[in-house]
Amino acid sequence: MTKREWFFLAICGAAVLYFWRKKSGASATQGSFGGAGGSGGSGGSGGSATVVTDYAALADAIMALAQGVEIPAIQTIEMQANAGVTELVAGESGKVIRVLAYSVISSGANLIRFRTAGKGVWQVDLDSPAGKSGANLATSYPSYLFSSDAGANLELQANAACSVSISYWKGNV
Repeated sequence: MTKREWFFLAICGAAVLYFWRKKSGASATQGSFGGAGGSGGSGGSGGSATVVTDYAALADAIMALAQGVEIPAIQTIEMQANAGVTELVAGESGKVIRVLAYSVISSGANLIRFRTAGKGVWQVDLDSPAGKSGANLATSYPSYLFSSDAGANLELQANAACSVSISYWKGNV
């Protein structure tokens, strides 16, 4: 699992813990926060923290919340693209192509555009006065850098030949 997925589960777990403790009527508390001279500063509101003693039940609640969450198949393509327009990923009816990461390498200056349905969605301007130049960027699921239009191909338009690699998934509209 990625850090983002663990963070999501932690947030969900905190919510589950809150409602679980509220439902069970547990009253065990520890410490006090806020109030005059407290951590909230003068005039801050007081509060309390719930002590968790049944971690197995908490883990079961978190797992129940996570059931049914499916991470789509992440695919990666690598290819040499010529000058002009190159199809990277074929579109599918009712699906969008969501790009998680890309890398482009070119010998010499090159203006590279990722396109869908004839319009640009991401642009990289490479300048290489002496040798190769490149660019890359990545994020993690469920975030994405850019996406295609529904049912449309994802294309690359370049002024010169380049190497390109993308990681993507196809999601419902």
